[in-house]
Amino acid sequence: RIIVSPSGESLYVSDPTSDTVRQFDIGLDGGLAPKAPATVAAGSNPVELAVTPEADLALTQTAAPQPVGTGATVTFTVGVTNTQGVQATGVTVTDALPADLALVSAATSAASATAAATVTCSLGTLQLGQSATVTITARAVRAGTVVNTVAADALQPDPDPGDDSATTSTTVDDRPG
Repeated sequence: RIIVSPSGESLYVSDPTSDTVRQFDIGLDGGLAPKAPATVAAGSNPVELAVTPEADLALTQTAAPQPVGTGATVTFTVGVTNTQGVQATGVTVTDALPADLALVSAATSAASATAAATVTCSLGTLQLGQSATVTITARAVRAGTVVNTVAADALQPDPDPGDDSATTSTTVDDRPG
């Protein structure tokens, strides 16, 4: 448990394994300085804080070849990296393929992939700094510009959700694949 004094000048951290409490003074610069012994004044009404660990997933996506002919296959390579915080658990990558693409296959470097109109890849746990790759191959159904968006998610909150999805445009021309 983490408790902050009502004045905001002290932080108390309890260790449930040893029933001890460590006290820290909070400096004007936000730094912490240990203080001993740890005491909480009677009637001081400290505030308990819930600390939620965060993991920042970052996603990239490329498509090849560019352009692709009608009936040919295009391969989307998706990279997901845990860039910040704690280990990310329950990591998934999803891709709701646009109607102009027909799924051929999906594979991942980290766990399992299920293929349907929406590809879902369960990547499990990514340690801090760890990456995984998802490869999705689809057949171009008709000519035009195909826009494909993939997204990543984990059980932990993400402090920067702006990089949890990636979009790639692919030009499909009339030449046969």
